Amino acid sequence: MFRIASTACFVVSLSNYLFSQPCDLLPILEDGLYHSTVASSLLPPLDLIERESKRRSAIVDDNQLKALYLCLQSEALAELGRKEDALAASRTAMSLHPTSDRSTVTQARCLARMRQVTEAIGLCNAALSNNPDYVPALALRATLRSQGLGQHDLALEDANHAIEINSRDARSYFIRSLILHRLRRASDALKDIETHLHLSATGMIGNEHVVHTQKGIILADQHRYDEARRAFELGLSADKKFYHAAKGLWGCYNEMKRHTDALLAAQRMRDIDSNNLETVKASAISYFNTHRYDEAKVYFCKWSSLRLNDSLPVSMIAACEFATGQYANAVEHYDEALKISPDAYRIRLAKAIALSNCKDEDFRDPKLAMREVAIVLSRQDANRIDTEAFMLANVIQYSCGQRTAAIASINEKLNNDLNLSDDEITALRSLANSFARNEKTEFTIPSVVADSSNFGWK
Repeated sequence: MFRIASTACFVVSLSNYLFSQPCDLLPILEDGLYHSTVASSLLPPLDLIERESKRRSAIVDDNQLKALYLCLQSEALAELGRKEDALAASRTAMSLHPTSDRSTVTQARCLARMRQVTEAIGLCNAALSNNPDYVPALALRATLRSQGLGQHDLALEDANHAIEINSRDARSYFIRSLILHRLRRASDALKDIETHLHLSATGMIGNEHVVHTQKGIILADQHRYDEARRAFELGLSADKKFYHAAKGLWGCYNEMKRHTDALLAAQRMRDIDSNNLETVKASAISYFNTHRYDEAKVYFCKWSSLRLNDSLPVSMIAACEFATGQYANAVEHYDEALKISPDAYRIRLAKAIALSNCKDEDFRDPKLAMREVAIVLSRQDANRIDTEAFMLANVIQYSCGQRTAAIASINEKLNNDLNLSDDEITALRSLANSFARNEKTEFTIPSVVADSSNFGWK
């Protein structure tokens, strides 16, 4: 107990010491929280920075120094989520020292947080007209141009200029990484993230979780899922409640087919934000992939209630019902899904499987299944049906006793489709040969769930 109490006292004493020494505060005052050269691990807590900055701004006489303290207070308030208070402090700083680049950019940053992008860029322009090499203004304008206006090329020019001026500024590398990622230059974006992490025991105050998560997103875009997984884990280690890191972790496990781990990641998403639609989707998919169909159905129903005109969750409710032997309910839900999306050929094929491959002899209806297959095959050119779905359609034909028609359909595609790859040609020929030998062909109901990238996790 004494050791714990002593450690706590030491931490408080260290914080007080840092703030009691004006020379130690200068790097923070001049550069701000975002471009400071003071290691973030040595900085006092944000609430202490806010209180001390406010107190000192009230007791100093020099307006320039008073404005610096108010800028620091504004930045701390912004990080604490008190946007209006942060804006008020920045405006007071501006009134005290109107020509200060620091005050101008601090107010611009407050406006940016309040989504007043045009006004924020105007203030950045004002600061840069006074000092074209002012890195905080360049870095903030780069962010606003890219994220706010989609002007990625102009934003990249700003970020490059900022790094040319100060190659040790960690935040500028992070900002340039975001821009490069949006320009689909993933390798360059990753290099900048690594440079940022190398430099940044400084800068990016308290935002390590954001940096690691962004690194994970870039790696995932390169299909380097195991490395991305580790980055997302680091993001969650820095902030256990950071939703985007948990979502990215789930996406990696899902892509890697590690469905049990994906289910655990979905639980972490629920712990952070149980009502988020992406959480509901991840939970539904992971329960389905681990064959826990009753729980999956609960989440697919919730998904459907949140997205009334989305055929995907409705079709997956049907898939859960088929898997648990509720064949009549499954067909009803497939029909409901097809009313929403009549051209969704995978849903139509899933319905055909339910009709032709169910274990209930009384419910099985190969003729009705063939009608659904015929609709799919008749529309294959218009709908650009992929080869996998085409093969599945013909497997259903074959299982319904239409062996000759299935072989003829495959041969017609082999003769007429000039866009088939070598692997697709081999697979189609193999399937036709197995039909010709009258071999039994096993198949299961397909998951019509789209791949994870369609859920926007990357």
